[in-house]
Amino acid sequence: MVTGKTLAEFAAHLPALYLDIALDGAVYLKTNYGVEDQNLTSWDLFDEAQAGQALALAEEAVTIARRMMAQLTGEGQA
Repeated sequence: MVTGKTLAEFAAHLPALYLDIALDGAVYLKTNYGVEDQNLTSWDLFDEAQAGQALALAEEAVTIARRMMAQLTGEGQA
């Protein structure tokens, strides 16, 4: 869930979100390439629940980025 309303609050939330998404570089490799020496694809390694969690984190990151850009550009302010 996106937390914060100010630019500073959004920015403060990003490091934790980044750690949730990208802490383990091996996960990135597995999601993109599988485990080649075992002939396993990413479909073999991750289930629907894990995919849903990854999607939720990515959606949260996009929401934060959009809200930060809106605040930086003054978009939506009268």
